[in-house]
Amino acid sequence: MAYRIALASSDSFYVDRHFGQTEWFEIYDVDADGFMPVESRRNVPSCQGGHHGSHSFDFALQDPLKDVSAVFAVRVGEGAAAVLLSAGIAVYEVAAPVERLLEKIVSEKLWEVGMWQSRMKN
Repeated sequence: MAYRIALASSDSFYVDRHFGQTEWFEIYDVDADGFMPVESRRNVPSCQGGHHGSHSFDFALQDPLKDVSAVFAVRVGEGAAAVLLSAGIAVYEVAAPVERLLEKIVSEKLWEVGMWQSRMKN
């Protein structure tokens, strides 16, 4: 089974953005056979100068993250993490080169360790 993930990146090469400040998510499908880039998805940052309301994360959940099982970002605030987890999306804080992170996710079958929920539509 493949899982779709979102990486918070400013340049497509490094996970280097705070979840609430990222303007782009790099979307990948991962499974036991490897990883495949899907697309870059535009995001409306939910954190505006450190402030966000109760509906700040609605856009991310409805559009760029609508079908992902996990999000990887340098930092994910408590409020954002709670919203993501309640939507069935696993949350990871990490700063790493994209390719190295993807290789680690596949080699460790992180979807099994984290018991990810597949949110992809067939």
